[in-house]
Amino acid sequence: MAGQTSQPGALRALEALQAFAELEMRVARFYERLAEMFDDEPEVSEFWLRLSAEEIGHADALRSTVEVLPEVWPSCRAERPLIERAVIDKLSREIDACEVLMNRHERSLDTAFRCALFLESSELNDIYQWVMDSLPTVWIHGWGSESENPGRHILSLCQIIERRAQDPQLHAQARTLRRQWEEYLTG
Repeated sequence: MAGQTSQPGALRALEALQAFAELEMRVARFYERLAEMFDDEPEVSEFWLRLSAEEIGHADALRSTVEVLPEVWPSCRAERPLIERAVIDKLSREIDACEVLMNRHERSLDTAFRCALFLESSELNDIYQWVMDSLPTVWIHGWGSESENPGRHILSLCQIIERRAQDPQLHAQARTLRRQWEEYLTG
């Protein structure tokens, strides 16, 4: 049957990519809400909108991969499961936690930055980068633009945190994350 796996807790490649695309869209919507929350600060609001657009680009790239994958990897539907559903559920709960934090608790810019650092350091970006690194870019419509490389928007996040955050711990986290991505992008 289409859409079902032989193991109830596992997702095959196409299902996993579709689930990751939806998670990327949830993060995009979260960043759009942050843009609205901080619309009185144009630099910050525009930053959140750019980050949202990056996440939409990730979702689009994953959806494009879903569209072409059966053509270039005919056995992808029959392949062994790619990932456990528990990973998707965990990532979904992490997005939920950030939404709750911003909706019900302190709505400070530092809290928003903490959420973004958490999401951008999550397995979702690691998985997205792995998928993009694993497939020839010619297969993926739209991939190849520097703006769609997750490292670019993570570096942008680190830069705005270093300029705008009040919490020294956030500055330290941003510096560490920036160094890691700079090494990845140049290595």
